[in-house]
Amino acid sequence: MSFEYQLIRSRRRTLELRVYPDHRIEVRAPMRCSMRDINEFVDERRDWVEKRLNGFVAPVQQSAEERFSHGSEHYYLGNSFRLLLSTGRSKARFSDDALTLYVTDSADPSKVEKALDTWYRRQAQQYFSERLDALFPAFAARGFTVPPLTLRKMRSRWGSLSQRTGMTLNTELIKTPPHCIDYVVVHELCHLEHMNHGPGFKGLMTKMMPDWTQRKKELNQFQRI
Repeated sequence: MSFEYQLIRSRRRTLELRVYPDHRIEVRAPMRCSMRDINEFVDERRDWVEKRLNGFVAPVQQSAEERFSHGSEHYYLGNSFRLLLSTGRSKARFSDDALTLYVTDSADPSKVEKALDTWYRRQAQQYFSERLDALFPAFAARGFTVPPLTLRKMRSRWGSLSQRTGMTLNTELIKTPPHCIDYVVVHELCHLEHMNHGPGFKGLMTKMMPDWTQRKKELNQFQRI
């Protein structure tokens, strides 16, 4: 299999290969990494790329039975995984590229969906809290206190911030890459100082996250997952 990819060099230490739902492929590499090493890295992962490309199916083309069936494809932190179903008391086990869910009636799509949403919410609560704690010190230095964090499934927004209720993040965000999640957290934290998207807000975003426009663009690729 042959494919084209976009090469992005940055001040990173390792090589990374990303495959997006629109079949766009990116290779991220350290500034001084040789093309020989990059090509070898890509060649070793051709089977993985083909598997990911073949696995992308738009949810609108799938029925509930297909979306929540044994072996269906889902996403966690930007990577796809297979959903494996077993009948039994509710529990979940994630390993490698598969999530095994035990559901009282694994043939009922609504119960599978509920169990999967519960697993996503648990992962999101832990991961989002960790990232908020990690990213907040730069805003604490500007005199702010960490906002309360609430999780909610939202149709049209990745997050929001209210001076009264704190930060709300979309549980669906846990399906996107870590650097996209960080973008949303920083975006909402910048609203502590600027409650609009004017020049002041954009200037603070650039100060806190110089590549935020690229992260935003990448996040948009996941809106249909």
